[in-house]
Amino acid sequence: MILNHLVLITLSIALASAKLQSPFKANKLPFKKVYHSNDPKDRLIKRDDYESLDLRHIGVLYTAEIQIGSDETEIEVIVDTGSADLWVIDSDAAVCELSYDEIEANSFSSASTKFMDKIAPASQELLDGLSEFGFALDGEISQHLADKSGRVSKREENQQDFNIDRSEPVCEQFGSFDSSSSDTFQSNNTAFGIAYLDGTTANGTWVRDTVHIGDFAISQQSFALVNITDNYMGILGLGPATQQTTNSNPVAANRFTYDGVVDSLRSQGFINSASFSVYLSPDEDNEHDEFSDGEILFGAIDKAKIDGPFRLFPYVNPYKPIYPDQYTSYVTVSTIAVSSSSETLIIERRPRLALIDTGATFSYLPTYPLIRLAFSIHGGFEYVSQLGLFVIRTSSLSVARKKVIEFKFGDDVVIQSPVSDHLLDVSGLFTDGQSYSALTVRESLDGLSILGDTFIKSAYLFFDNENSQLGIGQIKVTDDEDIEVVGDFTIEQDPAYSSTWSSDLPHETFTRALSTASGGGLGTGINTATTSRASSSSRSSSSSSSRSTSGSASGSASATQAEETSTDLGAPAATLSATPCLFALLLLMM
Repeated sequence: MILNHLVLITLSIALASAKLQSPFKANKLPFKKVYHSNDPKDRLIKRDDYESLDLRHIGVLYTAEIQIGSDETEIEVIVDTGSADLWVIDSDAAVCELSYDEIEANSFSSASTKFMDKIAPASQELLDGLSEFGFALDGEISQHLADKSGRVSKREENQQDFNIDRSEPVCEQFGSFDSSSSDTFQSNNTAFGIAYLDGTTANGTWVRDTVHIGDFAISQQSFALVNITDNYMGILGLGPATQQTTNSNPVAANRFTYDGVVDSLRSQGFINSASFSVYLSPDEDNEHDEFSDGEILFGAIDKAKIDGPFRLFPYVNPYKPIYPDQYTSYVTVSTIAVSSSSETLIIERRPRLALIDTGATFSYLPTYPLIRLAFSIHGGFEYVSQLGLFVIRTSSLSVARKKVIEFKFGDDVVIQSPVSDHLLDVSGLFTDGQSYSALTVRESLDGLSILGDTFIKSAYLFFDNENSQLGIGQIKVTDDEDIEVVGDFTIEQDPAYSSTWSSDLPHETFTRALSTASGGGLGTGINTATTSRASSSSRSSSSSSSRSTSGSASGSASATQAEETSTDLGAPAATLSATPCLFALLLLMM
């Protein structure tokens, strides 16, 4: 069955009480990236009537600086649209006395072992698919892997380093919070706990205090003050309230949600909708001062950074039997294709649910779409099971890296994402002196997908948590601005907008077949050529993978399907948090 056609309507994001002249102003939280150098820069940009609070990118991390307490202590936190809790490190925490290298040598080394142990072995479907498509499994390339156990070896001294001081205590660089320094601090005296699949954890106490986001001072904001962790900075979760750890156990009698940061901005009158937009500037533009590294706009969008159709799609709940009221930023991807200047190979016709997540730089696709993706980029990839990645000699990619991955949403929106954004230099993991690249897309075993930062760099996103929907369109890289607050603009729903998703949607049943559309581009139909192409210039990319999380009382973080066509999805969405994966972090440290 084709998606049920809905009448095309115009949606006003304004609240019913909003006036024509909005009293609200946009608060901009620009992304700020830290490159491989020894000169970190923390820029605070102010323009017109809104403030830009820099976020920075440390290897695989998108971070922001916020202030907490009456003394406005500055703390750097990871920005994560895939989770919903804010937590920061207590100044008394043991981790504060450790340097980055000491954390790596102590906690991180054991966490790495635990994480590597949990890299799922290649599924039977993957093994079958590799054979069908002629891919090598642990062949010649894997023989040169530095550590055959799958653990990432120590970086070489001549490799680029993170833009942090590896010998200084981490809290001196990223900040921590001393509750005694704040006159507005209150403790709830209740425990907070979260654990990640890579082995890292955070435990502490729920507290309240003033949290400053740009020039917005949120009074009595609930967050967690963590005194036991093996991470080196806190997390700013911006997902819907139903993802909070207080709501993560589906059978707990005391489940509840609270006002997170975005909801507090709404309830305290700073913005008129619990919503925000995200823009990540492509890497090659970061050297230009006129370009921001990216930004979050609370309660607003920047129309100047949208190229082409911009449509609304509903958040879809894949875990409704367990969490009937829980919605997060899962949306339906209609088709996926890989295009060159001469042809388009459609690798997936079956609509798939994908979590759009700034905290995940690695992306995940179900087994056969992943295999078809690798094959359509280059048939010379080898699957290295120790890494769980497709790897190839970089010299083979001169033409392939110019291809574009096209993600189609609904009827109107096609996001063109350069293949070069989905490649990672992993040469440091090998001993033969050759240059190797890995495809930063991994196998998903539950039938769902995750689209992380390597995808988001090609899209402009509007997370409307208040109405459980996502606005999405192709990014336009520019330093121009046309910022409008919620209430002063409308976004149309896509013609294929639907509040449900089912297995009745059309899907490709063949494993190997790749549909071909000459001329390139998905356009408005499966095999329709487009007249415009996305830029395919090479971009550097960083990688991480999403980490499943659970609250201190939560259950299993994931469940697998027996078959790719199954729709029996049993994993709670609240457990999918998107702090950067330790594995990818260590890869970039090589």
